[in-house]
Amino acid sequence: MVVSSNEELGKAIKSGANTIEIEAGSSAEKTYVKIKATGKVAWAVCFSALSVALAVVVVGKIAVLPTAGVSAVAGLAAGTAGAAPAIALLGLTAVKGAIIIAFFGGGIGALTKLRGYKMETVDGKIFLIK
Repeated sequence: MVVSSNEELGKAIKSGANTIEIEAGSSAEKTYVKIKATGKVAWAVCFSALSVALAVVVVGKIAVLPTAGVSAVAGLAAGTAGAAPAIALLGLTAVKGAIIIAFFGGGIGALTKLRGYKMETVDGKIFLIK
């Protein structure tokens, strides 16, 4: 399965894809690299902060902003105080991407699954393998 966006990456994880090809230079690649490069202790902090931000997205998308796109709501959630530790470690763009991956991946656990994939580069193409 080939993905280029964070939404597509989340859906690929949710579907249980064994191999995911990420288009070079895509938003999915940039988010994945940031998430994967984060150490275990820092990831624990990010994971907690992203859990709070994802909850804001789910509540906002269902109750408050039903017509807004997930990306817009993710941007609002990333701006909450709860997301600050993750932003400090990953950066705002990666946090927004991680929120989108989690939303479309079926929950915050999608990010843990994502970190479990092994990355291989073949002929300049990035493959995530379970």
